[in-house]
Amino acid sequence: MGSIDDSVDDVDKRSKIIFDRSLTLEEALALIKVIAVGLTADVVYSFTNHAGIYQGSQPSSDAENELRSVELGGSIRKSVNGYGQDTFQSLSDEENPVLIRGIRFFRIPGYRLEEYDPHTVKLWDEVREVIKGYFKPQAAGPITVEEELARR
Repeated sequence: MGSIDDSVDDVDKRSKIIFDRSLTLEEALALIKVIAVGLTADVVYSFTNHAGIYQGSQPSSDAENELRSVELGGSIRKSVNGYGQDTFQSLSDEENPVLIRGIRFFRIPGYRLEEYDPHTVKLWDEVREVIKGYFKPQAAGPITVEEELARR
């Protein structure tokens, strides 16, 4: 059996999913729909756009809204073909915070992997697999909801 630190690192690795490429908010919302269909799960989410009108040293009535960052979060509840439930929060792209580079599920500070409900950990893994499938057909673009339904 590994040390407590190893197990906490395992939680970090298992609870975080980094996408193959960063997504716009619209793409992330399409991915959420694919997750809901792929897992036959309820996904409740909200998002926040952080934007402003920045005048600088030359005020202008033509100034437009400038999007500065995006946050997405919610919960996934699976009750068909197994059970699992957890909340998630988006991970921003460090170079461009209007893009989403992944998600992180809720973690309990100091908990080792074996202290989590096994259904929750299984949900993390199932979401990871659906996300891998979403990015797999890169030549044709991300998988659609219809394609996910056809795979089932």
